[in-house]
Amino acid sequence: MHKCLSLILINTFSIDKRKEEFGVIFLLVFAMFFFKPTINAQSTITSDNGDNTFTNPLINLDFPDPDIIRVGDDYYMASSTFTTFPGVPIAHSKDLVNWEIIGYTYDSLPSIRSYHIEEGKAMYRWGSWAPCIRYNKGKFYVFFNVEFDGFYIASSTKPEGPYTIKKLGQTLYDPSVLFDEDGRIYACYGSNTIMIAEFDTNLNKLITEPTPVFVGNCGTNFEGSHIYKRDGWYYICNTARGYNGMQLCMRSKNIYGPYESRVISTDDMNYADAGLHQGGFIDTKEGETFFFMFQDRDYVGRVPVLQPVIWKDGFPYIGSKQGRALTTVKKPNIPIVGKSIENNFVGSDEFNDEKLALKWHWNHLPDNSKWSLTKKKGYLAITASHSPNFMYAQNSLMQRIVGGGSVATTRMDLSDLQVNDVAGLAVANLPYAGISIQQNVGSQTLLMFENGETVEKAPIQNVKEIYLQIEATPEGTAKFSYSFEGKKYIPLGKEFIMEFTVKTFLGNRLAMFCYNTGVAKTGTAYFDWFHLNINQPIGSHVNAFKPISVCNYDSENGAFEYRYILKRPMQFMDQVRNNNWLGFNNIHFDEAATSFQIKAIPLEGGIIELHEDSVDGKLLGTCKIDGMAGADYTTYQCQLSIKKGKHAIYLVFKGGYGSLFKLDSFSFSPQRL
Repeated sequence: MHKCLSLILINTFSIDKRKEEFGVIFLLVFAMFFFKPTINAQSTITSDNGDNTFTNPLINLDFPDPDIIRVGDDYYMASSTFTTFPGVPIAHSKDLVNWEIIGYTYDSLPSIRSYHIEEGKAMYRWGSWAPCIRYNKGKFYVFFNVEFDGFYIASSTKPEGPYTIKKLGQTLYDPSVLFDEDGRIYACYGSNTIMIAEFDTNLNKLITEPTPVFVGNCGTNFEGSHIYKRDGWYYICNTARGYNGMQLCMRSKNIYGPYESRVISTDDMNYADAGLHQGGFIDTKEGETFFFMFQDRDYVGRVPVLQPVIWKDGFPYIGSKQGRALTTVKKPNIPIVGKSIENNFVGSDEFNDEKLALKWHWNHLPDNSKWSLTKKKGYLAITASHSPNFMYAQNSLMQRIVGGGSVATTRMDLSDLQVNDVAGLAVANLPYAGISIQQNVGSQTLLMFENGETVEKAPIQNVKEIYLQIEATPEGTAKFSYSFEGKKYIPLGKEFIMEFTVKTFLGNRLAMFCYNTGVAKTGTAYFDWFHLNINQPIGSHVNAFKPISVCNYDSENGAFEYRYILKRPMQFMDQVRNNNWLGFNNIHFDEAATSFQIKAIPLEGGIIELHEDSVDGKLLGTCKIDGMAGADYTTYQCQLSIKKGKHAIYLVFKGGYGSLFKLDSFSFSPQRL
């Protein structure tokens, strides 16, 4: 089906599966011929701008602690999953930009029963993290540590698995493994004190005592090791400072040292006070080097980032020659043959297959006897287990929330709910919130809940079906609503502030769930479909007629971003000076525009010049920013003429020697207004 087709059907028609097949086919054909895709009609994401560039984040969702290897012409990435299952996804790419999940390292961790959320116990925050993926002599290996359990080694001849797993009888914190050229195998691991130890050739045990090779003195945990050998040098990459992290690299001719170290990045790209960190480098077959890391993006989670590398004095420095991390980057020079890869990390689902799509994962281990894709054809069935609240509910099925905003909707069949069943759609994390329907004796109650407490309820008569919706806003809040016919949605409860906390170490998820708060017989909730509409699905492509943050640029000269509220995504730009500029490569005008408006606070005051295609390109208009400095933003406007289509727009700032103004966001207005 065409990418935009399912969303056209979501937003235009309410299709019940009981409708005649002919009618559905007619709508599909009508949509294919009369509707064209737009940047806002997507249910998946990509950082690929389609012009030989990509825009960071590489994947704008929670995919933390990435580790990447190259095997021939193919690239593979592993990521942390903590207490979600299946665990440690393996993603595949041909160009380091477009990725797809191809499998998972394990389905379960049987050693600790609490991963099942039994008897009101849960393992939030723990599980596996910071995996290392490697390839050696025809086998793929994934190494990971599980808190309170030990160090695991998974191996397979296929990157997608299945993997054979064995456990080492000790803990190796943030492990990285090196298969050296002489056949020896080393583990590099530790927090603050980085250790090297040697494995036996069968990876059954460590055969040497750990040797300290570096002690961090950054004032925070020195961790996240990635070890490599390149041109006869051993390299260990580490991170420090946590949230506002920095990336370090050290090298030595001897694996046991001594090591010389460098800080190779302290930059936060275009997201203030959240430094890029915890990664390593990858050499392409074509001779380029890129550095992969993640960035803490608050409610979204820890998102992968890819930066070009400039080698200097034997160290891999990140980003531009000036040491700035780049938002939009030229794609790696990798020739692609065959079908391109489509990102499958999130998306809509009609639940027509008998196997769950790889974008889905469970909160803790599921009870496989209480969910099904075949119990009722075309539906996800979740049978309730007993739980006091959503936090301890078994079989909550999740997918990641994406950055930039989205709307998730599901249609539920309620005909098999039993008394005290609670089923619905939630923002899953700690804290959490959701919208649900509770089955009572002879009636039902719609609930908006937050952290186990009811915020608002709406009693209703028994209904057999309902539509539930969550809007995740670009500002990091969630809004909840419901509908009885799938057209008009009624808000319920309050706006919920989504957070990232160390209680889970996960970004927020969207979750479908069903649990029972009583002790008697439980029923089943049937989810007909899950539809996702993403605000900014393609790299840096944005709608000209909606607000565009000035911090959402592709390129810049002299940009300084600041947060309105610490660890919230809203930003503004300050210290804007003469001849600074911002470039926006992919602004879409669905029709001609005749005016430009920007929210600003004048300081010294000045002029914003709008140029097309480059800093010194065609002058489209000038917007004067003047008046008295104050605490509130004023909208300034100017006239211009821009034709329908996609345009690169540059904002060039002119004025005196001081700070000219603060800037928030801008947009354009169409000719008809």
